[in-house]
Amino acid sequence: MSQFSGYIAVLLALILLVGCEKQPDSLEHAQRMIELGNYEEAIRSLERTVELDEQNSEAYYLLGFCYQKVDRHDAALLALRQAFKLNPSARNQVALGQAYQSLGMDRRALEQFLAVLQGANTEAWIPAIAEATGDAHFVRQLTHNDVDDYEPTFAPDGSQIAITSFRVQNAELYLLDLDGRVRSRVTYTDDKNEGSPAFAPDNEWILCETVSNENREAGLVLQASGSTMTDDDLEAVHIYGREVQPAFPGESKGGKPDVSPDGMRVAFQSVRDGNLEIYVAERASGEITRLTHHPRDDGTPAFSPDGTQVAFVSSRSGNYELYTVSVGGGALNRLTHNDFGDYNPVFSPDGRSIAYVSEADGDIEIYQLFLETGRIKRLTKDIGASVQPSFSPDGRYLAFASDRSNFFQIYLMDLTRFPTNEELIQRIMSKLE
Repeated sequence: MSQFSGYIAVLLALILLVGCEKQPDSLEHAQRMIELGNYEEAIRSLERTVELDEQNSEAYYLLGFCYQKVDRHDAALLALRQAFKLNPSARNQVALGQAYQSLGMDRRALEQFLAVLQGANTEAWIPAIAEATGDAHFVRQLTHNDVDDYEPTFAPDGSQIAITSFRVQNAELYLLDLDGRVRSRVTYTDDKNEGSPAFAPDNEWILCETVSNENREAGLVLQASGSTMTDDDLEAVHIYGREVQPAFPGESKGGKPDVSPDGMRVAFQSVRDGNLEIYVAERASGEITRLTHHPRDDGTPAFSPDGTQVAFVSSRSGNYELYTVSVGGGALNRLTHNDFGDYNPVFSPDGRSIAYVSEADGDIEIYQLFLETGRIKRLTKDIGASVQPSFSPDGRYLAFASDRSNFFQIYLMDLTRFPTNEELIQRIMSKLE
């Protein structure tokens, strides 16, 4: 061999060696980009990786994950098929099922999930399969009536739930225990409907809005429109003595009241200045602060657990999105950026997440947004609409209303409990029949 040929051989060996050494670094780079949310850069890195190593199942899995994040669902399916072919693990099969589901291939998706559940060591994959195939956690129905029960709100001590119900000729407020038994009826009026209950921290007063009793059933209004809404009376009702008083002194009119954790303030929506805006009133003095200023609708306020922020819905971006603002006013913090409507925000007791209603998947379901990471988890998935989430004070339960059983009824989700493996198999089998 000539000296030149020997040099070329050594050079080629070095190139191959460097290429082999670069491959793990490329995968690590992609993982860092994924952690930073830079999915396009991760895709470029992963595509180079699979060009060099067509047997790298981990790269194909991550590539499928990133394609999903940028809505390249056909490419995601191809990548995840290859990942599963190279490594038929439960993780890769769950991801493949999710890819089928993103493309509307529901039966193929269910078959993948079922195969995982029928395998060994499936416990780790129950949360993902539960979320993909129905309610993410164990749910039980609290009310069973041929009339509408809706707007559940937990009491501050967690022992009972206030609801609005049409079980008499008009909408009234009732108290339920956590088994669905009616503890007591709170309001007694024939000429108006009471709704939107919100407990004061003392567990003895409920704030609500009152409207005319022309309607005889719950109307699914995710967010009132400033062009059609009229301000209703905001009242405080004692849960035992039937005593009724204005929610605060002065012009106590508006809708969707929420009481601050210390009981000193009431947030509400109102058209008092010509369009739908968010206000906060001092319960003692009636002094009112306007929090939002925009010609588009702002509504359904909810206090944060520390009372410093108010979450609300606004259509200022062209469709309904979630925002927060300080109780003293100021700059807004936009939480969602979507092409579909998001509604009904409510903070979790620890302040780290918000449950809300969204039309994200073409249906009306409840989701949970984790504020620190931006991760979104779908909590409900069933026929009909699921709306009006309310956390229990300890964060264990989420009450909500759904018309999955014809009429709106009250349901309770246990956020600490997932469906069992057997329950999920039965759920999937019933969908495959």
